[in-house]
Amino acid sequence: MIRKLKEIKLPHVFVLLMFVVFICSLLSYLIPSGEFEREIKQVGNTSRTLVIPDTYQQIPKSYSLQGAILGKEVEDKASPVSLIEFLSAIPRGMEQAADIIFFIFIIIMLVMQFKVLPIAAGLSQGLGSAEFGEYSGGIGSLIGGGGGEAADVEELTKPFVWLLTMQGLFAGLVIGKLSEGKVRAGLKHSFVLVIVSLLIDTGAKLFM
Repeated sequence: MIRKLKEIKLPHVFVLLMFVVFICSLLSYLIPSGEFEREIKQVGNTSRTLVIPDTYQQIPKSYSLQGAILGKEVEDKASPVSLIEFLSAIPRGMEQAADIIFFIFIIIMLVMQFKVLPIAAGLSQGLGSAEFGEYSGGIGSLIGGGGGEAADVEELTKPFVWLLTMQGLFAGLVIGKLSEGKVRAGLKHSFVLVIVSLLIDTGAKLFM
C-alpha cells in the first residue's frame, strides 16, 4: 500500500493551481450572487466600511457570449468570471503578491548563501582530501573550480549579490509593467528593490 502511494505522481503545482482557479471560475456561474449594504463609519481617525446586518439581497447574473469570453459589466447585475479573467487570474495574483514573491526569493538566496554553500564547501574539502583518493579530482573540481581544490565559500557566494541585484531590477520592471502598464514606471520599483536587497544582503553578512 505504501509503495503504491509512493508511485503516485502529483501534477505540477501550476496545473493544480489552474485547476483550482478553473473550478472557482465555474462556480461563479452556479452559485447565486448577492451583496450586503455597507456604511462608512468614522472610528477615531480611521474610516471603516461596515456591513449592515439583515440587508443581504440576491443579484441576478448577466449571461452573454461577450461576457463569458471578454467580460462585460452590466449595471445592477453580477458578472461571472470570463475566459479572459480566468486566464489572467494567475498573472494578476502574481502582480498583487510581487513584493512578497521578491522577499521570499531573497530568503531562499540567503539560505543558499549562508547555509547550503558552506556545507558544499566543507564537502569539497572532504572530497579533496587524500582519503577519497581517485574521487578528489572529479567532485572537488566540480565544487571547487578545478584541480580538486577545495571550494572557497566567499567565491561561491559572490554571484549571489549579482543575482539579488538582477532579481530586484527585473522584478521592479515587471511590477511597473503589470501595475501601471509601462516598463519605465517600474524603474522606481527597481531602484527600491535593488537597494532593499543590497541592504538585506549586507545586514545578513554582518549578523550571520
